[in-house]
Amino acid sequence: EGESGGVDADHLAGFDVVFLRHGNTGKAEVDIDRALTERGREQAVSAADFLRELPVAPLVACSSAGRCVETVTLALRAAGHAFELVTCPSIYDVIFQPSSTAEVWTRLGYAPLRAYRAEGAAVCDRFDEYARVCLAEIDGVAAKVVANGARRTLVVCGHAVYLPSLALALATQRNLPQASLDAILDCNTPEAGGYLVTADAARLL
Repeated sequence: EGESGGVDADHLAGFDVVFLRHGNTGKAEVDIDRALTERGREQAVSAADFLRELPVAPLVACSSAGRCVETVTLALRAAGHAFELVTCPSIYDVIFQPSSTAEVWTRLGYAPLRAYRAEGAAVCDRFDEYARVCLAEIDGVAAKVVANGARRTLVVCGHAVYLPSLALALATQRNLPQASLDAILDCNTPEAGGYLVTADAARLL
């Protein structure tokens, strides 16, 4: 399954986009309360290795979950970037938990996006709608970045399984080659890792 629902992201067209997953977390009674472990904080700092050389935009789109806020803050500070965090409520939208499709998440857990999309049209539609809503909100962040004549990289920090759905939707909109779509579909997104989607390719971080 290499297709994804259409999105409207006119301002994002001028940006490369990094989709960064939060680092390792401990358990909590309520999902949004999960916090980074020491390992997770170390992973976040290590993410500076691939962020350091990118021309990162001064605004960063982030899930409202504390583990995402801490991850991207540690990573970008370690990389030496000045930035302002913009939380996007739609990024933290646990579309499978709880819901009538919670069984899919329970059964597959942290798995590549291709495994989820193989579950059929209903699951694909849920991910495509999530991507459409999120990318519209992220596009609003991109619209606030003052152009300076150079193409910059917008950083988006969020959650496993959901992030590749965003990367896939954007890569599809940009008509990237099948190899780029396959790379996104087949990756089990690593902690404090993710995807870089440019104008002509997508690669894993």
